[in-house]
Amino acid sequence: MITVLNDINDFTKIVTANHNVLVDFNATWCGPCRIMGRIIEEIKDDYSDIVFLKVDTDDFGEIAQQFGVMSIPTMIAFQDGKRKYFTVDGEQQEVLIGSTTQDNFEDVLNNTFRK
Repeated sequence: MITVLNDINDFTKIVTANHNVLVDFNATWCGPCRIMGRIIEEIKDDYSDIVFLKVDTDDFGEIAQQFGVMSIPTMIAFQDGKRKYFTVDGEQQEVLIGSTTQDNFEDVLNNTFRK
């Protein structure tokens, strides 16, 4: 499911109320963000166990700043309300930065949330 953050007060509610949440920090003017947005749109039905929370950094800069987002797209994972490291090529990463291919993104999602 894709959820677009519309109210700053909903951020914590969404992250804590769902088992798996991938926060996608993005902006409408960002080309790589649009690429990742299309990929998420394409795969969302195959990952119904993950809430994809889209946070526009232009609208919610304070949240981006809270998480140290310096470039976009940046993605952060949460599981049961707690930060979760991504597993990328067998290595642990705190965040995902930039765009990637759909196959690589799905590998990261599977290795992070489904193992």
